[in-house]
Amino acid sequence: GAAARLRVEVPSLAGIRAYVHVLDGGGQPVATLDLAGSVANRWRLADGSTEIDGLPPGRWAVEVRIQNRTVHRLPVALTGGTTVEVNLP
Repeated sequence: GAAARLRVEVPSLAGIRAYVHVLDGGGQPVATLDLAGSVANRWRLADGSTEIDGLPPGRWAVEVRIQNRTVHRLPVALTGGTTVEVNLP
C-alpha cells in the first residue's frame, strides 16, 4: 500500500533541539527507511517543522520531545498517499 507523509509544525520550538516521535498504540516507535536504507525513528524539528515520509497508514500518536521530555502528544490518523499536517502552538 501507499505510504503516508506527516508534516509537523511547531513554530514556538524554532531554534530549539526538539524531535518528533511517532508511536504505535503500545508506545513503540514507528520507524521509516530512507532512500539510502537508513532507519529513522525520530525526526529533528528544524526551525520548528519537519516532514516525515514513508509512514505506514494507521492510527498513531505523535510526540514532540525536548531532551527526552514529552512537550506535545496528540493522536493522528494517516491514510496512504496523503499528507497529514499537524500544527502545534
